[in-house]
Amino acid sequence: MSALAGPLIVACLLLVVAGVAKIHRPGATAAAAAALGLPSNAVLVRGLGVGELAVAVATMAFGGWWPVVVGAVYSGFAAFIVVAVRRGVESCGCLGQRSASPRHAHAALDAVLAVCAFAAVGIEPLPQVLADLSWRSAPLLVAVGATGGAALRLLAANGAVLPAAGVNRLPGQLHSTEIAGRTIHDEPVAIGLGGLDHPTLLAFLSTNCLTCRHFWVTFAEGFDPPDPAIELVIITKDADVENRTALRRLAPKRTRVIMSSQAWHDLDIAGSPAFLLVDGPSGSVSVRVIAESWPEVRAAIAGARTCDEQRSP
Repeated sequence: MSALAGPLIVACLLLVVAGVAKIHRPGATAAAAAALGLPSNAVLVRGLGVGELAVAVATMAFGGWWPVVVGAVYSGFAAFIVVAVRRGVESCGCLGQRSASPRHAHAALDAVLAVCAFAAVGIEPLPQVLADLSWRSAPLLVAVGATGGAALRLLAANGAVLPAAGVNRLPGQLHSTEIAGRTIHDEPVAIGLGGLDHPTLLAFLSTNCLTCRHFWVTFAEGFDPPDPAIELVIITKDADVENRTALRRLAPKRTRVIMSSQAWHDLDIAGSPAFLLVDGPSGSVSVRVIAESWPEVRAAIAGARTCDEQRSP
């Protein structure tokens, strides 16, 4: 058994675990991607998960040049984590809702696995590697198991399970304390976000987003926030992107809807649906949520606010 087979097996097994997690619960990964200004809808995250599974299975089944792909994937992961650490993103999203906060040790692990994968080019398929095992390989197998367990412990949250929705706390001032745009009736409108006595939930929705339909229907039936003081404001893109006729039909009657592509750009919203909870007095973004249903968003915001209250002295 080649000494490089062990690290490669660990890398592939981690890809399998990460791929399944992203397919099952894409919210945390989508939130991490959105925090870095990357495309972040659930379909793309699930596609990434499927790709990770495919690469892992192909590498173990065929060997050969497939480890190059594994090395490229982990190189990308390492770069992502380095940027996430610098930006202060709360969850890396690697293992879905069980992901830990990004750390330099995480980036180092990804880099090491990338190097090992590149070095393993030309390795035999896993079935053949296993067929050639002897009792002398027992210590190496034990090391593989221990390394895999340690890697999972590093990547996973310490016994905590994040909400089903992806949540990132992003404290800091908005690029502007005012959001300006057009109403659904093509009238100019602007709202202030700082100096208020209540928090504002900015819901970034679209008429072209299939997942957004759930939120349009839910909000039309009635907004049920985790805190009654929270005001909902829906923000879509400009009329050259949205279907204004559909928007007039979907817009809740008692909710302000602003068409402003500039707001999406200023607040680094890469995809929809996405939600930002803005603190009233300070005008700072306290929570970013990406999820597929209102109950998930509601629970995520409530959980984040409870955690913040517990941390306060």
